[in-house]
Amino acid sequence: EKCTFCVVGSPLYKKDTVRYADLARFLVENADGGYEVVNLHGGEPTIHPRLFDLLDLAKLFGYPAVQLQTNARRLKNPAFVARLAERNVNRYVVSLHGVNAGIQDLLTQTPGGYDETIQGIRNVKAAGARVQVNTVLTRTNMDQLGAICRLCMELGVDQINISNLHPVG
Repeated sequence: EKCTFCVVGSPLYKKDTVRYADLARFLVENADGGYEVVNLHGGEPTIHPRLFDLLDLAKLFGYPAVQLQTNARRLKNPAFVARLAERNVNRYVVSLHGVNAGIQDLLTQTPGGYDETIQGIRNVKAAGARVQVNTVLTRTNMDQLGAICRLCMELGVDQINISNLHPVG
């Protein structure tokens, strides 16, 4: 997605990518550090080519839980959700910025993304995991806030986080 308000899209964001080897080294070196959750975010962690390698490593070294911050579009596939659950992914922070495709797809610049995100939330809830929705408040969606919260309740979302827009530049 190309969210119009995302810090990853900001000119102030550095395009440096964290290397898999660095992530793996961190997990190994901190395995006995008492961490309760590994939080993976991005960009979009579900499209990383070595996501499952990283999750396998976190499980191998005893990290009890993994949280993904995601647009949930790849979670539309129940088999993908099942593979994540096998690797201790039990909490999802899902970006949802509109109550319908018109607003969500406009803000994320991703036609069809809304339907995939909603199905992803449904699949995660059906798998028994926790879902926290993160909604960035903008001029475009602020009048939908109540409806977004009602939608989240209908979907069984466990927590709703409302983020205000942070101007940069």
